[in-house]
Amino acid sequence: MTTSNRIITELLDFTRRHEPERVETSVNAVVRDYLDRVGAPDGVELIVNLADDLPDIQADPHHLGMVLGNLVRNAGQAMPAGGRLRIETARDAQGDIRLSVSDSGVGIPPEHRERIFEPLFSTRTTGSGLGLAVVKRLTEANGDAVEVASEPGQGSRFTVRFAR
Repeated sequence: MTTSNRIITELLDFTRRHEPERVETSVNAVVRDYLDRVGAPDGVELIVNLADDLPDIQADPHHLGMVLGNLVRNAGQAMPAGGRLRIETARDAQGDIRLSVSDSGVGIPPEHRERIFEPLFSTRTTGSGLGLAVVKRLTEANGDAVEVASEPGQGSRFTVRFAR
């Protein structure tokens, strides 16, 4: 997809009303489907660790696929010279399902962390500034939350929590 097409698609995704069509959804199946269709960014080592015992959740699988796609694309952009991308699912002590996307990239400077989910905010010349805004909007539309942990020079970890 060309850069202009990607930016237009992201802009349309962001501006559309995103009413979720919640159905029984396997987070692991969404991850596997995405990886089968798209795979990892070029030059990136992919590590996948999917928990075996996850129950299905009530969510929009299309939204979850878009969230995962934006997080993977963002991780790839954070590793221009290659690196390690880790995708994991787990169930936490409260019973919530978690999907994490981690990279070994450049990390997010502390002064930018509060703004990364704002529409059109980007620290990259090639970014539209919409990918993480779409992640936040779609995650919240499904009644869930997204968290980030990052260290400059060490990479970032985005975790989407699906409350049960």
